[in-house]
Amino acid sequence: WTSLNAAKALEKSFYLDVYRPPVYIIPILVSGIIFSWEKFYIGVIIFQVLLSMLSTILIYKISLFILARRLAGFFTALVVNLSIAVYGWDFMVMTESLSIFLITLITYLILVYFREEKKLLLYYLTGAVTLAIFTKPFFIFLPPVILAVFIINYLLGGSKKQRASLKTIAAGCIIIYLLVVGYSLLNFKVNGFWGMTSVSNVNIFGKILQYEMEHLGDNLNLKSDISCAYTTTVKDNLVGGRFLEPWGFLSQYGWEKNNYVPLGKFAKSIIFEHPFIYIKKSIVLTLELLKNQCPFNDYIALKAVEESAAIPFLSIIDSINIILNKINALYFLIFFSFIEILVYLTFKIWMGIQSKLKAVPITSTGFSSSEFIGITTVVFITLYHYSISAFFSYGDYCRLLAPSYNLIYLLIIYSIFRLIGLSGCLLGIKKS
Repeated sequence: WTSLNAAKALEKSFYLDVYRPPVYIIPILVSGIIFSWEKFYIGVIIFQVLLSMLSTILIYKISLFILARRLAGFFTALVVNLSIAVYGWDFMVMTESLSIFLITLITYLILVYFREEKKLLLYYLTGAVTLAIFTKPFFIFLPPVILAVFIINYLLGGSKKQRASLKTIAAGCIIIYLLVVGYSLLNFKVNGFWGMTSVSNVNIFGKILQYEMEHLGDNLNLKSDISCAYTTTVKDNLVGGRFLEPWGFLSQYGWEKNNYVPLGKFAKSIIFEHPFIYIKKSIVLTLELLKNQCPFNDYIALKAVEESAAIPFLSIIDSINIILNKINALYFLIFFSFIEILVYLTFKIWMGIQSKLKAVPITSTGFSSSEFIGITTVVFITLYHYSISAFFSYGDYCRLLAPSYNLIYLLIIYSIFRLIGLSGCLLGIKKS
């Protein structure tokens, strides 16, 4: 509803919403103008379904780039296309469908650049990352991750063109953050809030509650209200039965004023004064999410399945999800990709050191260059989603991981095909 309100306000006059960044607001506005505000959702659904179709094509091409097998590409695209955890977002007025598309597009552009080395692709990449950030500030730290992928590729044998690309990518990062600063300045002028969205203050406050660090703060009034809330709140209203839900707390105790700045200051002062505690807890949470949270059991997607069961034609979704649950159960296979990349990187670095010291050539590792940089890119971007979710958000992790769903499915399918290939090699060795 906040996105819808922002779009309606934008129709009447220039309006910078303090809650929602501008990119997703524009399609809602266009849909409202074309279809009327009573039926604006028709245009939004069409827009998001088209994006999902494009995402399916892109994930197919990414699979081909990495594994060079049409069967792998087809299987990955099929799973992505059937998973309601992916396409269920197409019927929600939320940013997830657009985010899924943009993350898939960003991954595709990176891989296409490494194959074709056309500078224009780097400009497209900068534009796509900018759109992602201005859709969802969750992606604010994505540019350095992409730069790291380019640096790793160059250090492990990239061409001269790819060395030049590092300057372009670094320049793109600077441009992106200048735009973020410019938007923050405009937001401050219009709304009196410095930043992209005031929701960030609530999110970081939620992290302090989640980590039970509120006693380390110095705002006595806020600490008193938190203590009072814990004694009066029913346990069922706590997040996971453990800590206060910040939105309910701030509205009940009157901390919603001034764009939640007091909450943000309270939380940030605790983090800056106790950074090692915060970082340690966040790293532990990142590992817990990777280990324990298969992201496809999303409550919104599951609710959509329950409601669709009443429609005869859509009841087939239940049958499809029985099959997909078998795939989802293989979630643990993503660790195969992580371990394989770690081993490969360690081996390459060691061989590089050896070649420098003893002037011996670097031996083959069984990875093609496109396969290595492709899976490295996918792993880095996927890990980004897990770590940022753990470090900067207090819950609802399935939704936060949604933009990487296509990539997670790709890692599962990739691992299956790699393991089949490795098994074949081992059987071939035994036979010989």
